[in-house]
Amino acid sequence: MQRLRQFGLTGGTIAVALGIGYVMQMDATPQSLGYGPDVQAGVLVAMNLDDDNTTLDVSGIALTAAEHEAELRTVAQNVVPKLPDTAPAVAASCAVEADAETLPGAMVDLRVQAPCMANERLTVHHNGMMFTDTTDSAGEIRVRVPALAPVAVMIVEFANGNGAVATTQVPSLAFYDRVVLQWAGDTGFELHAREFGAGYGEAGHVWHGAPRAPDAAAMGNQGFLTRLGDADAPSPLIADIYTFPRATASQDGVIALSIETEVTARNCGREIEAQTLELRDDGVLRTSDVGMSVPGCAAVGNFLVLNNLVDDLTVAGK
Repeated sequence: MQRLRQFGLTGGTIAVALGIGYVMQMDATPQSLGYGPDVQAGVLVAMNLDDDNTTLDVSGIALTAAEHEAELRTVAQNVVPKLPDTAPAVAASCAVEADAETLPGAMVDLRVQAPCMANERLTVHHNGMMFTDTTDSAGEIRVRVPALAPVAVMIVEFANGNGAVATTQVPSLAFYDRVVLQWAGDTGFELHAREFGAGYGEAGHVWHGAPRAPDAAAMGNQGFLTRLGDADAPSPLIADIYTFPRATASQDGVIALSIETEVTARNCGREIEAQTLELRDDGVLRTSDVGMSVPGCAAVGNFLVLNNLVDDLTVAGK
């Protein structure tokens, strides 16, 4: 795991410095300071400024330290201000921090801490994939993200431009196929995978309503789906990611992939758009844009199935 390097996405850096300065003339003599010969060496001469920025008048004082120590101590106590017993409390840091840790299934555990950004929308960018999320009351989020690169770089950005970057190594990504469908807003898009001839609603039908956990991939012949994004956030960015463990599969066959959307009162009669990202066994990430016209509102409740916009996965068992 590599700890994140904080940076400002807007390119700005603000530094605040607080300091207290003291000037001491340890070898000055009374005569070098402009006083007469009656002023003895060893006399404490306090040269300080009061609140009105005027110099304390010490002319006419001709006392030796040996004879009038008590009087000089009193003068010093009246002139030198007393420092506070305790330092003032330091304000809590508003820095945005994040870190990333590799998990089984070529997943990344992304954690973000932003103490001054409680309940705020943020966007996560990773290798062409984007999704939005919302921090909790402490300014934190924790989300598991499917990696799309062996060196996974996660960029976190808030609406005000503040953000952070986290990276982690994901060497196991080479053993998996991944297909991403991402979109903006309430379009009703869904990514569906039907493994080895499974019908809708059967055990091999993987989608947002039946996603499986990442540890399902450990069995070799099962994939899983991850949905990222807070659909309730303003202007949400959502992504469905299907993962299949190609390198450990023991069964031959085809995984049918389709993009689907339900016709609702929110998308009927609209033009809707999405994007796919596909990572196959050659390790090359391919992207494609998806656009479609949703039928009028008389068709609400029906489903549109697009079978040819993303290639099926062909599995060769080991």
